[in-house]
Amino acid sequence: MAAAAQRVPAARADDRNQHGVLLIPLDRKLDWRRPPAATLGLGLVTVLVFLLFQTGEDQRHRIAMDFYEQSGLMALELDRYQQDLRHRDPEHWLVDARADDVGPTAVHWSIVRDEDFAHRLLAGQVITADDPAFIDWRADRHTLRSHMDGITFWRFGLKPGDFQAETLLTHVFLHGDVFHLLGNLVFLIALGMLVELTIGWHRMLAAYLLGGVLVGAADLLFTPDRLIPGVGASGAIAVLMGLYAVLFGLQKVRFFYFVGVYFNYTRAPALLLLPLWLGWELLNWLWLSTDSSTHYGAHAVGLVVGALFGAGLRLAWPTAINQDFLREADAVAERERDTALIEQRLRELDYAGALPLLENQYAREPDNLAVLHRIHRCLRLQPDSARYHQVSQQLLDWTARHRDDEQVVLEVYQDYRRRAKPKPRLTGRQIQVLALRFARLDARAEAEELGRLVTDKRLPQAATVRVALAEMHLRAGHPERAQPQLQALLEEYPTSQEAEYGRGLLRRMHVGRSPVAPSGAQVGG
Repeated sequence: MAAAAQRVPAARADDRNQHGVLLIPLDRKLDWRRPPAATLGLGLVTVLVFLLFQTGEDQRHRIAMDFYEQSGLMALELDRYQQDLRHRDPEHWLVDARADDVGPTAVHWSIVRDEDFAHRLLAGQVITADDPAFIDWRADRHTLRSHMDGITFWRFGLKPGDFQAETLLTHVFLHGDVFHLLGNLVFLIALGMLVELTIGWHRMLAAYLLGGVLVGAADLLFTPDRLIPGVGASGAIAVLMGLYAVLFGLQKVRFFYFVGVYFNYTRAPALLLLPLWLGWELLNWLWLSTDSSTHYGAHAVGLVVGALFGAGLRLAWPTAINQDFLREADAVAERERDTALIEQRLRELDYAGALPLLENQYAREPDNLAVLHRIHRCLRLQPDSARYHQVSQQLLDWTARHRDDEQVVLEVYQDYRRRAKPKPRLTGRQIQVLALRFARLDARAEAEELGRLVTDKRLPQAATVRVALAEMHLRAGHPERAQPQLQALLEEYPTSQEAEYGRGLLRRMHVGRSPVAPSGAQVGG
């Protein structure tokens, strides 16, 4: 999860994960037939807030810092800060710094970070009312605050030491920089989609917003004096993480992991992710990253809050959980296991072992041509079986979506014609349809063979088949083969629409014009 950041222009707002550990569920693809509206809406609002309200923040911050320096406020506060540091922290880098040698940003944010001094300064305990500089200092401080309040992250970020109630929610929609934003969006979409489709958009939205507020409230307890604004959605996202882990429970889910320089995908019970996530946040909070600006403690609270939300739904409101969607995870895992086993058995030429697995896969995916084609290949050793004939018929009747599908039908026909015992079982309708398909595919041998059956038996589409065969030959540059088909068409069906079209083809042939459309176009009949 991208870190919830404290927006500090003098330093990186987002530490990122410098220790290099990442765990993210990637168990389902986004299904646009049932899009996660709340998740996508939250993502859109977050992006719009960043683009509309945060894009010009650096310029507004520079204006504030220019005032801080040019008004003399920086020099005054630096002098008083240095006096204070000589008693409290004589090794501090600012103790002997000259105002001309340090920028206003460094001075301002050093004071803001020093919570003890900052609160005394703002309370009038450093520059007191009897100080000759007090009146000007107070006026300049008020002006500086007005400038800073014009900066979105400062006004609406969560500052426990200068708390405004609305920032419990608004800080969730703010981000330190574009990388912070993008990192959180990845987790929001990945987890929000899964949680939303499990408990519904309204409950997911409530959990996200309420969770973000509760995580912000925990931040007030952990760092009550902090004046640096906390921004970022990752506290609310941590709630979704805890919720996801408990809702999916012991179901094995697919997730991506990155540790150091190693990354891969694996499957494990969803609940296992909870202690892994929580342990990582606690480890950073208490040991690895104690000086980080990232709110690891808030992340940990979010995970616990989300887990409690999930447990509450499971125990007190089980009907709110979409059990069918949860079971899809098991179905996905089963399909992946079956696919791996099918591949293994086909590599070993164990067609008898692969066949029942393929049949199960096709029962789940009846529109999957590739699976049915594999079944057909496994049945080639049983050319007299009813199932071989049945699957061959299904494939020959398949409605092709593109040219590759037509090639599969052609391959199946070639195999069926050669292997079927006692002989192929083709109906008159199939013979006519296949003759037309293969002619348009420019499969000359098969089209002519089936075309002869159609014309010899005077089947209902014989005229259309003759036109298709003639066009096939013309596309191949063989008008001498097309002419007999067209002449037979005129003799056998002189008053048909196909005959009229055939006369036009003959006339264009005689004057040397291109008589047919490109391969695949359907012109006659």
